[in-house]
Amino acid sequence: MRQINTLIVAVSVIAILILVLILQHVSRRKKVAKLVYEQQSKKMKHEIEHLQMRINENIDLVAHLRREQQGHESEIVQKEQEINDLYCRRMNMWNLMFRQTVIYKKIERLDAEDVSNEKEVQVFTLSEQQALKSAIFDIYHEYIADLRVRYPRLTEEDFLYFCLKEAGLKSLTIARCFGHSSKQVANQRFYRLKSKMSSEE
Repeated sequence: MRQINTLIVAVSVIAILILVLILQHVSRRKKVAKLVYEQQSKKMKHEIEHLQMRINENIDLVAHLRREQQGHESEIVQKEQEINDLYCRRMNMWNLMFRQTVIYKKIERLDAEDVSNEKEVQVFTLSEQQALKSAIFDIYHEYIADLRVRYPRLTEEDFLYFCLKEAGLKSLTIARCFGHSSKQVANQRFYRLKSKMSSEE
């Protein structure tokens, strides 16, 4: 009985030792697994933070680029408007210069005459037409140069029509400057000019 009891005690001790070893092994594995998880979790969180930082940087960059683009677009629109205003101011200056010429005084006298009877309408003579051409080409030479580049098929007479139109003259007045007594001549000329310009654009 003593031997049996000793054997039982020994087996029990061994079983307890094995159980303790198993529990320690399980506990160690849990600790290792927990440590690995914490390390991986920390690493992933760090990577997520890095990704989020890059996302935020890119969002800020896109917003900056959009603001910059909008700023440039606004600046471009502003500059284009400024250019158009300068073009208008330049044309107004040319028109003012034209109104101060001797030939324009004759145009004013034409406008002041009674035009109720078409047969009695006064028109420019050939010498007056030549004087008008000289004045126009002298004052509006830059404008004519631009037209010449854009529409190379236009004639010198076409340029005269354009400049007189820019000066604010009526169709009848323009026709009389070219020796015609009917405004239909000028209207038809402008219609042909538009067709010619459209074909060159």
